[in-house]
Amino acid sequence: MAGIPSLEEVTNLVRNGSSAPTTLAPKGAGGFPSNFGIASSSAEVPVQKPNLVPVYIDIPGELLTPVAAYLKVANGSKESFLLESITGGENLARYSFVGANPIKSVRTGPGFDAEGDPLNILESVLEPYRYGRIEEVPTFTGGAVGFITYDAIQHFEPVTKPATPHRDPLPGLPEAFFMIAETIVIFDHIFQSIKIVSHVYLGPSAHWGVCRCGRGVPSSTPHRIVSARYKRDAVQGREPQGVQPRDCWNQDAKLGAELLASEKDRAEHIMLVDLARNDVNRVCAPETVQVDDLMRLEKFSHVIHITSQISGQLRPDQSRFDAFRSIFPAGTVSGAPKVKAIQLVGGLEQEKRGVYAGAVGRFDFDRDNLDTCIAIRTMTFMGGNVYLQAGGGIVFDSVEEDEVSLIDR
Repeated sequence: MAGIPSLEEVTNLVRNGSSAPTTLAPKGAGGFPSNFGIASSSAEVPVQKPNLVPVYIDIPGELLTPVAAYLKVANGSKESFLLESITGGENLARYSFVGANPIKSVRTGPGFDAEGDPLNILESVLEPYRYGRIEEVPTFTGGAVGFITYDAIQHFEPVTKPATPHRDPLPGLPEAFFMIAETIVIFDHIFQSIKIVSHVYLGPSAHWGVCRCGRGVPSSTPHRIVSARYKRDAVQGREPQGVQPRDCWNQDAKLGAELLASEKDRAEHIMLVDLARNDVNRVCAPETVQVDDLMRLEKFSHVIHITSQISGQLRPDQSRFDAFRSIFPAGTVSGAPKVKAIQLVGGLEQEKRGVYAGAVGRFDFDRDNLDTCIAIRTMTFMGGNVYLQAGGGIVFDSVEEDEVSLIDR
């Protein structure tokens, strides 16, 4: 693209120049385009000097969609991602993210790059990087993107490991997979702009290696598991439970009222809100744990859900990885009380869940941030085959026919 500096030019500029925040002059004036920026460490970043510096260009985005960009960027790449989300059930969130051709991939599990707790492995992979935050882009600019399977819970809660190993319907699928893309395309849906962000590593060689996963895992879920944000100011868990099929949109008010009036759905939802509060309380200061949003109706294309949001302030001795461990898996796919329910259901199930009911999301280079969601409504593509699962939550007063009907949908 004319007028945009190459990564080599950017690298040389950063290594030979100052790391101060810069808006550079137009190329005709002897510099780079005015829509090109270099980030430096913020005053609030820890004292250690950043060794991973983001650089970006800003281009108009009116004529390109995230899906179209993904198809172009991911063409020919076995490892890629497209992350999109909505807020309030109906509104597209501000940012979408596209990445491909990672400079490092990590797969965990027996026979893969490493075995054991996937979060310990991921933490060690991200540890060398001290990120310089971009004030002009107050969102994800890079880090690890991937999935953690439901079955990884045995590393966080060893008592949930089944006495008899479950059949693996997807041999060759790792327990967890994360990729680090060198360049990320960020869509800003408010300003209709696109930021293309790359990273310059300042220091000795990082000894990057690539392990191709070669599997496709498309997932659509309305439910966040856990997010942590800058300044350690919030850990958020979102608990969805209670669902009503949305066949006719002009019936939304009636369907929503029926859902809120259901004693069974309300009791089940409150039970899971209590579970989520306990999970958040494990890593947050108790006096900060609160229910921000209780029993809100959120509308999606085919269903209406009851959702609640629980938040708290992360304790100084806890990390974002601890926050994830404390809340994973979400109560809506595990049951309550969580550990005992996982043990009981694990004794009934005959095969691994894999990605289904696990988590998909990102762990930023910025050490305070992560954002993950439940991997439901998920398909795994392997060897020319498509594998998917579905399930439903059962409580004492569940009506069997209603639960089967929801799964069939």
